Amino acid sequence: MALFSKSFKQRLTGGFLLVGGVCLTIAGIWFLVATTDFVRHAERAPGQVMEVVGERGARGSKLYYPMVRYLPHDRGSSTVFKAKPGLWPSPFSVGDTVTVAYRADDPDGAKIVSFWTLWFLPIVLILFGLGCLFAGRHTLNKPV
Repeated sequence: MALFSKSFKQRLTGGFLLVGGVCLTIAGIWFLVATTDFVRHAERAPGQVMEVVGERGARGSKLYYPMVRYLPHDRGSSTVFKAKPGLWPSPFSVGDTVTVAYRADDPDGAKIVSFWTLWFLPIVLILFGLGCLFAGRHTLNKPV
């Protein structure tokens, strides 16, 4: 006789998928709300990619971060920031003109206005979360 019955393993797997799905979906919704709030209240300015810096990630993969210079409307000097998230391959090249969104009280927290830098993470988290929820529900409803 097996240590755990198939139905126990099935319930455990389904439960983990449901909990993981809920956590991923909530995180995705949180990032979506935060990004929407940032975009709604941010000022915009033109910027230019000055450099694309390659850095090794935690698992040894290389990610590319554009260094962007822009001039906030209320300052006399330009600001340079490292745009996040790091991407591979980089969709930006040195000399590219980009639109920068920033809050007046935090010009160093600026972001490039693009799908990849603003919306990709929340959408992926929500989709994976919903996928886990669907798989967990399917696993729990599967006959033993």
